[in-house]
Amino acid sequence: MAENMLDARASGALQRQSLLNKPFFYVAVPMIVLGIVIILPTIQLIYNSLHHWSLLSGVKRFVGLRMYVSVLTDTLFTEALLRTFIYTVVVVAIQLALGLAIAVALNRDFPGSRMLRTAFLTPMLMVPIMVGLLWSLMYQPSIGVVNYIIGLFGIEPVGWLSSSALALPSIGIAEIWQWTPFVAIVFLSALQGLPPNVVAAARLDGAGRVRRLLTIELPMIWNVVAIIFLLRFIDVFKTFGLVYVMTRGGPGRATMLAGFYPWEVGFSQLLMGKASAAAFILMNIISIIALILLRLVFRENSR
Repeated sequence: MAENMLDARASGALQRQSLLNKPFFYVAVPMIVLGIVIILPTIQLIYNSLHHWSLLSGVKRFVGLRMYVSVLTDTLFTEALLRTFIYTVVVVAIQLALGLAIAVALNRDFPGSRMLRTAFLTPMLMVPIMVGLLWSLMYQPSIGVVNYIIGLFGIEPVGWLSSSALALPSIGIAEIWQWTPFVAIVFLSALQGLPPNVVAAARLDGAGRVRRLLTIELPMIWNVVAIIFLLRFIDVFKTFGLVYVMTRGGPGRATMLAGFYPWEVGFSQLLMGKASAAAFILMNIISIIALILLRLVFRENSR
């Protein structure tokens, strides 16, 4: 009897050990989590997008692809999409340029350099809601520090967030302030990882700082630049928090970005089916852009 129990335990232990040795066991748990966190909500999103669902009436009626047609023919959506592309390209370009300049400036040892690099990361540790509140206070016409500073030069107070021309650039400045440190730190790590002998040889050949950067260092970290551009493009393209806190898409529709459009339709117009369709369209647009950029990066690597 005791021997049978020992044999059963030993057999069970061997089976568990055999299971642990199979690769699919370690893949199964992440796949289950992925399915719960991503796949199931996406299925629910697609299901909602196929229905005319108004929170005002509470009625959900199947309409097929009609909500997608409604979104794509909505001038508010097409204008927001164009505005988002322009905003994203400009903001990401400035972040890359400033981040590279800061990385080059920090790529040397000087007193307090490590402390400065650590403190430099503070903005990116803040959530977008906090950043939006901070910059909203700074942009206040009467008590904001921005108007106080320009007032020192005799300039009248400006309504940064109440002006149709200045509201979106003002949000862009907040976005740049928050995430340029991330870009700079990644570039700094890439620059410090370059082979010292290559940089030293270029210095011996008489190449100046700008020439070394443009002809040697930048081409060697080009893959890093491309990946950072991809990450920042996706993140900026789906900007929501700053717009929600600072302007709610106004004044008028001056700051209505694509990432804010589903919220506007879903919680202002109470059309959840149309909001779901808009969100699914944006998800696919971002995925296509990401695939194109990744293909360009890998094609460059294969050369």
